[in-house]
Amino acid sequence: MELAGREGLKPHRHRTDTLRAGAADKKAKSCGKESEQFLAAAKAVQLLPGPATADAFRIAAEEFQKQLSPWVLRRRKAVAGNDSVLERFIRDHGPDYRDRSQRITAEVAGKEWSVAMMAVEALSLMPATGLAPQKRLRLALARGFSLASAFNAAEKPEKGDWRDSDEQTLSAPGRDPVINQQEKRRRERAGFWLDRLKPAAANPYAHPALLAAVRAIEEITTHAEAPEKVLVFGIFTQAMRRLTDLLNAREMIRRLMVFSCNPDAPFKTWHWPGETIPVDAHFREALAAALQMADMRNLVGNHDIATLSGLMQRQYDKYRSQRARALDEVRSYVTETLGPQIGLAAQDEKLVLQLTQALIEIMDDQQSRQGRSDPAEAWEEFQKENLPRYEEDEDGTADSVKDLSSEIRLALSDFDGRSGFFARRLAGGMGPAAKQHLQTAFNRRASWPMVLVAQSSVGREGLNLHKSCRTVVLFQPEWNPGVVEQQIGRVDRIGSLWEEMVSQHRGNTEPPKIRILPVELPGSYDEHNWEVLNERWDSYRAQMNGEVFASAKSRSQPSSEVVAVVRNATPDFSPLPGAPET
Repeated sequence: MELAGREGLKPHRHRTDTLRAGAADKKAKSCGKESEQFLAAAKAVQLLPGPATADAFRIAAEEFQKQLSPWVLRRRKAVAGNDSVLERFIRDHGPDYRDRSQRITAEVAGKEWSVAMMAVEALSLMPATGLAPQKRLRLALARGFSLASAFNAAEKPEKGDWRDSDEQTLSAPGRDPVINQQEKRRRERAGFWLDRLKPAAANPYAHPALLAAVRAIEEITTHAEAPEKVLVFGIFTQAMRRLTDLLNAREMIRRLMVFSCNPDAPFKTWHWPGETIPVDAHFREALAAALQMADMRNLVGNHDIATLSGLMQRQYDKYRSQRARALDEVRSYVTETLGPQIGLAAQDEKLVLQLTQALIEIMDDQQSRQGRSDPAEAWEEFQKENLPRYEEDEDGTADSVKDLSSEIRLALSDFDGRSGFFARRLAGGMGPAAKQHLQTAFNRRASWPMVLVAQSSVGREGLNLHKSCRTVVLFQPEWNPGVVEQQIGRVDRIGSLWEEMVSQHRGNTEPPKIRILPVELPGSYDEHNWEVLNERWDSYRAQMNGEVFASAKSRSQPSSEVVAVVRNATPDFSPLPGAPET
């Protein structure tokens, strides 16, 4: 929603769930009252759909829109009469074009994690001890962030807590001996449960939520008949890093095993972009964990890290020999054709190689989409994606950019060439050029990464990740539905993969939808988190999008007449027809 400040009113966060806006006190109170009445009417018609509640909803919606329309502006993705893909979908199949009926449910198997679940519940239910990390262990287990770090924090003595020494705590002036004994027993109970957490904390790659997320992502990106890309949102850095590393380690193992069994297969089935196994300590830890997993053990057989290293070198050599001709052709185009045009010196080996690799990546995507590729077309696409300031005059010469090679060098400063991984992490410290390359690569069907793991506050705004992806995995869901809407908005855009699939859909089968998959650990705090988020989300979309009955748990099915009244009455703050764009 966009808020257009008028008559001196400036937008700011308002207390209502419906609208984040504000004005003078009198206006704000009036808006708040209408908002609450509208929310109550929406919930009433959800629960008891009928002519009376539908008419009450219509009256509340009219008053709500009347109060806010003078200074609120909202542009809808689907506008009646514009014949867009979304509008046609809503007309033919209803407004629920996003599927959030499924969940990635983790399974707690084995003694270690079953005991860990009981331990954190016991610690969270203990009387207050003044130790905050003790309570946070319950969240740590569910969310999959560093249980070991939280465990260490819980063991570290803090002033005034139950881990202080007897001299500081038990011998404090005015302490009653009975109270001291209670604190001693409480300390012993907490210590008992903390000890039960140690085995789980020592094996983070066995976390049930992590394993469930990996399985679900691989079903879409690797094992599906028509693999698709997946966008993942998380909150905690270490958990997202483990997810990324484990996905990469498992995909690397699979590809090396394909090469080991059939080196004459097409290189796209076995190529891993690297000459050696990464030396990064975190990746090596994930690789060691992956080799211990049952499905990987069945695949690997007698291979270990040493033999995998040999396979890596051999597959790289074969890939390089197979691609040598394409590399030479594109390199010649860069040095002989582009070089004189853009001021690129042939002796600048690094820049020549980077640009060559960037063009090859674009050409691979062209080949997959069009069945052909061309270096000149790849160069045009590279300019559009990476050199927004570069334009051409009418005579075909470059405009004010005097040294285009400097612009290219800047654009390729964070380009990692053909060493991109199956899964990549979008973190806060990444530079603008690196983010641009990652976004561009993710939008190409034939390019890696297949999985993009984004930190919630970094990846939810300003990125278009929709051209090859329609699935969003909420690895660690937020509480605010507005934030989740922003996250899903990365793939829910005009010209998206979902729109393309809907346009090509034929027959009476269920039409494709945008998939939203939260990861949930049953019996944990995340289960409560998802229930709260869903309730808020339903309220948000009922009020703002007219999806009152999309996922409501009504006591009876609404009639078509009631549905029509509610949909037609939903407030619409879109610009008036013919109004100028602001």
